[in-house]
Amino acid sequence: MEGIVRKLHRSNPQVEICLVYLPGGEDFEKLLAGEASNGMTLHELVAEHYALPSVCPSFEAARMEHDGRMVHRAPKTPDDLTPKGKLIFTNDGSHPTPKGHAVWAFVVQKGLDQMRDLGKPGEHPLPSPLIEDHWANATTLPLGDRALLGGTWSQLTAKTGPTVAVEGRSAYDDVPVIFRTDHAGSGLTLRFRGTSIGLKKMTTPDSGVVSIQIDKEPPVKQSLFSFYSKSFSYGGKILPALPEGEHTITWTLVSERPDKQVILTSKNRPGERKRYYRPPRQIRWSLVFGRGSSACGRNPALQAISAWLVRVRFSSRLP
Repeated sequence: MEGIVRKLHRSNPQVEICLVYLPGGEDFEKLLAGEASNGMTLHELVAEHYALPSVCPSFEAARMEHDGRMVHRAPKTPDDLTPKGKLIFTNDGSHPTPKGHAVWAFVVQKGLDQMRDLGKPGEHPLPSPLIEDHWANATTLPLGDRALLGGTWSQLTAKTGPTVAVEGRSAYDDVPVIFRTDHAGSGLTLRFRGTSIGLKKMTTPDSGVVSIQIDKEPPVKQSLFSFYSKSFSYGGKILPALPEGEHTITWTLVSERPDKQVILTSKNRPGERKRYYRPPRQIRWSLVFGRGSSACGRNPALQAISAWLVRVRFSSRLP
């Protein structure tokens, strides 16, 4: 988060930033007690340091659930209401329904109204960072000709690849070319200068397992299949931080299959494992992302999870 803030203000010192939090239902009791979730706690340190306002619509949602007017999570219905007439805030525990968005918009609008006369337009000073490894120098690049491909690969585009929608949009809108292989032994090698690197992948029900070798270190295996590989979606993992300098990373598809039963029951939803039977032997990659700044130890203050009260809260209820 700090890296995003610094990058925004470095590119345009006049840009206005407001942090908007939407914790899950498991945090509602904390919110009603005047406490923040762990993620909000850390981000509020950034907000305080850079003098940013913040809004948390979930305070209103928590009050509505406590009063019996709303449920945080329930199956989708035509009118986003339960059979007892309660408003359904989300269908999946994370993404608000249209009526949930109305609650969110109501609180955000009240926050903007209260902020309207605060401060003066102008450039925001960029203070010294909270932590040195803040990722403001991170970048995302198309894989393109930056990688050395070995084995058998194909390139998927909107014209040549399958029609794939990710969150209602074409998978090729933001990533015009996706590299795919289902041949064990096929690999991808990247050389870069910096401290961290990762690949953005399209995770699917048939995602497989890769072997990853960093420089001359022994290779390690990583499953590309996850609990969220129920359909086509994007994800990615940053490899462990490396010393500043030039590095060579190779990802190779192996014949080993991920243990889907263990992965799909990791969130205590055993019924999920029955839904996915595709032979998992594929990888799809599209972007390379990483950073080129020096890696430093994290500030202990950011590791200390404490009850940090959100500075902008609203007590008004929906009409």
